[in-house]
Amino acid sequence: MMSEQVNTASVLSYATDFGFYPVYLQIRTETFTVETIPDFKSVIKSVKDNPYVDKSWIYAPPQESYDLRGIVATKPYSGRVFSLPKTHTLKLSGAFNRDDHNFVIWCLSFFSGMRLTTTQAGFLDATPIKPRTLVDFCLSGSDELNVIQLALNYIGKKDLHPLACMRIAAVIHALFLAQRPQNLAYEKFQYLYMALDGCFSIKWDERDLNQKLKKPKHFERVLWMCNEFKMPVPFWAEGEANIASIRNDNFHEGIFFGQPLGFSAYKGDHSGTLRTGILVQIEALICRLLVGLLGVRDLNYISSALNTREYYPLKLI
Repeated sequence: MMSEQVNTASVLSYATDFGFYPVYLQIRTETFTVETIPDFKSVIKSVKDNPYVDKSWIYAPPQESYDLRGIVATKPYSGRVFSLPKTHTLKLSGAFNRDDHNFVIWCLSFFSGMRLTTTQAGFLDATPIKPRTLVDFCLSGSDELNVIQLALNYIGKKDLHPLACMRIAAVIHALFLAQRPQNLAYEKFQYLYMALDGCFSIKWDERDLNQKLKKPKHFERVLWMCNEFKMPVPFWAEGEANIASIRNDNFHEGIFFGQPLGFSAYKGDHSGTLRTGILVQIEALICRLLVGLLGVRDLNYISSALNTREYYPLKLI
């Protein structure tokens, strides 16, 4: 549940708490403010010292249950959904609603490279506690102020599709869920392909209806998006026997590289069309598609190579 603080001075202004973000912020503009909680340092330390932190990821604690006598029993499995303390407060002034607040936080999540939330228990299984863990870029010449303004500009776009903001959030969430360290190959692939499908839906709904375009088939969609954003087409998106064939077997038949789910790792096919590192490339492509969909025009980043684990500078302005 969102933690909400209503400003009685104006019905068009209210605030929401969010976190966990280990960066001190103090931002004030005419449209929005971001403030850091007073006990910020102690909260950050408490999370970093948490016994369920491993290699800058924090994991869901063991599930607990209570009987009629109030006795707590610890189960031999994690609770999956868990919470982290809030660290900041976002306040938007003007005709913005709760969904707008949530969208801004989703955008902050993406550009910070770690999951942030306004909800009471907004984390599933595990989440990083260090920025830039889930993306392959770092902001250059821009900061959180620019990210929030970018998100608000997107909300204010003319003829914005009613589902656009929800789809952006869903793509970001799927991209992040795909990177949980314990994911099996097929789980990672499923999340990433869902994100690709989401990117296509967003971009397709932005098309010029006067052009009367024929909707691309699944094996054509990554190529179509790459051409729309003027980015290089990855080898695994070319031809009919591309990544979409793996998607069809997986989603429709529960088969991953010729085996039931979980019995085969990601590997190249007999023709050598698909190679090791493809999942990392899909992650990188989704980052570039999201950047383009949100209106950023940094072609140096958008057209950069996918087959690397290097961090790239990203300019929002």
